[in-house]
Amino acid sequence: MSSLNKGRATEVTSPRDLEKEFISMAKLFAGRETEQNWEARDASVRRLRSLLHQLDKVDAWKGAMIAGLQDIMSDIIKTIHSLRSSVATEGLCLIQDIGVTLGDSLNAYTLEIILTNLLKCSSVTKKMIATKAAQVTNLFLSNTQFHTKIVMLLCKTINEKNVQLRQYAATYIKTILETHGSKDAIRSVIAEKLEVSQSIESFLRKGLADGSPHVREASRQTYSVYYDYWPDAAEKLLRSLDSSVQRLLEKNSPKSSPKPTSRPRMLSSRSNSMSSVSSKTSTSTAAT
Repeated sequence: MSSLNKGRATEVTSPRDLEKEFISMAKLFAGRETEQNWEARDASVRRLRSLLHQLDKVDAWKGAMIAGLQDIMSDIIKTIHSLRSSVATEGLCLIQDIGVTLGDSLNAYTLEIILTNLLKCSSVTKKMIATKAAQVTNLFLSNTQFHTKIVMLLCKTINEKNVQLRQYAATYIKTILETHGSKDAIRSVIAEKLEVSQSIESFLRKGLADGSPHVREASRQTYSVYYDYWPDAAEKLLRSLDSSVQRLLEKNSPKSSPKPTSRPRMLSSRSNSMSSVSSKTSTSTAAT
C-alpha cells in the first residue's frame, strides 16, 4: 500500500491498542476547543486518519474500528464545526476517510448524524469549508449504503432558505442516484415506495423552478440521472411541470449518465486534493 501521509503512522498492533486510541481521543475532546487544546485535538484526528490509511488493519479489526468510531462520533463532529479552518478541514478529511474505508458498514443512525452535520457545513459562508464539505459529502455518499431515510433527509433541504445548501443538496441526491441506480433492488425501492419517490419528485419539482439559476441547473442534472434510471416516472413528472420548465428540460434532453457498478475506495491527503489508494467493489443492499 502506498503511503499517503508524510508523517509517521500511528503504531497499533492489536484491537486493545485501537481501543486505547479511541479512549485517548475522547479525553482530548472533553469540553470546548481552546487555544490550549486545539493542536492536540488536530494531531489526534491526524493519528486516526493515519490508522485508517492502514487498510490491512482496518479490514482485520473492522468491528472494533466501527464501534470505536461510533463511540467518538460526537467528538469527530466537533472538529468539522471548528472555527479554525485547518482543524475543520482535517475533520472533514477524516469523515471522508471513514466513508471510503468503512462506509458500507456504517449503520443508518451514524450515517444520519454525519450527513446532518455535513449539510450544516455545506451551508456555511466560509467558501473553503463549504466547498470541501461538498466534495467530502459526494465522495462519502458514493461509498455508503443506500438508505431511504438519507434520501428523504436530503429532499427536505429544498425548503431551506439557504441557496447554497439547496444547490449542493441537488448534487448529493444526484450522487446517490448515480451510485445506486444501477442496482435492481434500489430501483425497485425508489419506484415502489411512495414516500421516497414523492420526496424525490417534490425536490425536483421545486428545484427545477427555483429562483436561483444555480439550483435550477443542479436540479436539471439530477433530473437527468433520475430519467436514466426511472424514465417512466421522470416522463410523468416532466408532463406535470410548467411549460417553461418543460422547454428547458427538453432543450437539455436527458442523456444516459454513467452507471457505476462499483464504488471507488479513495483516501485524501492532508491537503484538499484526493489520492487514490485502491479500488474496492462492494454491493449495497437496500435499507429502509
